[in-house]
Amino acid sequence: MKQLVLSLQQKYGMFKLNYDSVYEAACLLDDSPDKLAWAKKWAEEYKNRDITTCRDIELPESDGTLLGDMLPLFVLLPSVEDMVAQYEKRGLRDSMDLDQIDGCISAVEKRIGRVGINRRYFDWLSNYLKCRLFRCGVFRVEVGTHKRPALVLRHCCTGRYEVMMTAGTFHRSGNMLGSAGCTDTEGSFEADFCETDDEYRGHLAKDGLVSPQYVTLPKSEWEVYIKPQDDMLSLHIPKGVRLTRENIRSSVKAARETVKKAYPEWDIKAVGCYSWLLNPQLSGILGEDSNISVFGSSFVRWPVKTDGMDVFGFVFPQTHGGYHTLPENTRLERSLKKLYTDGGYILNTAGILIE
Repeated sequence: MKQLVLSLQQKYGMFKLNYDSVYEAACLLDDSPDKLAWAKKWAEEYKNRDITTCRDIELPESDGTLLGDMLPLFVLLPSVEDMVAQYEKRGLRDSMDLDQIDGCISAVEKRIGRVGINRRYFDWLSNYLKCRLFRCGVFRVEVGTHKRPALVLRHCCTGRYEVMMTAGTFHRSGNMLGSAGCTDTEGSFEADFCETDDEYRGHLAKDGLVSPQYVTLPKSEWEVYIKPQDDMLSLHIPKGVRLTRENIRSSVKAARETVKKAYPEWDIKAVGCYSWLLNPQLSGILGEDSNISVFGSSFVRWPVKTDGMDVFGFVFPQTHGGYHTLPENTRLERSLKKLYTDGGYILNTAGILIE
């Protein structure tokens, strides 16, 4: 495995931050017959799987050693050459991020104090290794399907959008039951969805919260914009980008044009996003005219189950000595610090872009 690491580093310069650790782990792996056999077996299996079943690969629990923390990496690395070939075939060689593997290793170190690849980043990197993610403007754009239980409808005359939940259990607040701060079941309700020949019946989401009210929307007035399992683009937001109206507009336009050429087999119905940046609470914190608020309000939104911790690593450090130690350098930092110190959360929210 160390020869593979050497080859990839010489050819692509993939490990600008963590080469020594990756090479050391590869040497340890070459001297560990059982673990080497496991890595080779699953690396070959990984090559032959699609992105959905790659996520079903069971990763061993780390024993806290360098090799234990790095072992999942060696399932991924043998697929790098195939990945490069696929991006080149689609004309996206300049839009892939070869430094993502190195960045994910560093991200794990920020979380646990040791370099490695965990389940979260194994699955994230699979988007690259299976050629489903590319850079475009201010976003990283993922080509995939609409996996969440939300039917987005558009009014035939007014163009107004509504989100009707097709499944899920919801807290009385309208958030997903089981999310941070939403674990008590009193007043909770199920999304009772029904489609007939003439109507859609169910619970609507507005501004990221689901209403317990049961409503009926006639098919004569409402058309499907996107339904679960339809093809879609998902926007991922790198840290530090400026989400201005023009950046959003031009990046989404370029992404749609790129996909038509590079992924002609995909029938893209809509553009979506899943992020804490879509949470409507941020408008009250930052003001409705802030870039983040404008970005969030560009979507029709619904809640998802989340622990409310994604702001850490994006706004705040991953590790800290308690909420009272968080920095207060910006308005956002001060507001979020107070919110979390007072027992609140910014929950992740999903949405479909209104274009």
